[in-house]
Amino acid sequence: MNATRRMTIALGIVALLAAPAAAQRGGGQGQGRFGQGMRMGMPGGLAQLAMAPPVQEELALSDDQIAKIEPIGEQLRSDMMSRMQEMRDQLGDLAPEARRDRFEQMSRELNAAAKVRLEAVLKPEQLDRLVQIELQQQGVQAFSEPAVVETLKLTDDQKAEIDGLLETYRTEVREAFEAARGSEDRGAVMRELVELRQSSMDAAMAVLTDDQKASWEELTGEPFQMGPGFGPGGGRGGPGGGRPND
Repeated sequence: MNATRRMTIALGIVALLAAPAAAQRGGGQGQGRFGQGMRMGMPGGLAQLAMAPPVQEELALSDDQIAKIEPIGEQLRSDMMSRMQEMRDQLGDLAPEARRDRFEQMSRELNAAAKVRLEAVLKPEQLDRLVQIELQQQGVQAFSEPAVVETLKLTDDQKAEIDGLLETYRTEVREAFEAARGSEDRGAVMRELVELRQSSMDAAMAVLTDDQKASWEELTGEPFQMGPGFGPGGGRGGPGGGRPND
């Protein structure tokens, strides 16, 4: 099992641990995976993305850089598992909203630590592009990131509307996973998730003004598509787009 695969599995475990927080306020169990679930950008998302071959190709990483990134990913996995153990008992006593907040805080902290380590390996332009790709991968969740909210200057009304869209998306993803249990047609499930992601992003983009849309395009850069086997990728307003003709 290669390092990228181990990282994806480990991140999935964390998402599943915190998944109940992704359910609607009425309760229920959520499901999470890379690209879906409670937070579309998983813990240490930058490090995980940097270990994905399509991203490495997009960033034009050298063999030396790739060799240095794998230990960063392994360190992240170790840190993440330690934090998960610390949180295991705490999460059960928290209300769903508090549980989600705790998970998202952990996610941001791990991602910030990964970014510091990656700064020593990547060129500035490579790191900038990696951050753009991560925002694309987050989907509608990106609009709740503090830096994005500040850059786009979202109003309280816009934030409330996007929060509603995000809750709806979480519920739809949870229901899709529940309906897919035992299904052998994983392709159909992935297509449904891509469609859900597309519709949620379309709805979120419709909330933005023209100036905010222009700022979003500056934040995310050229659309990028992860490709088959890496989950529903994200573009400026959809599930992929990126560079399909490359």
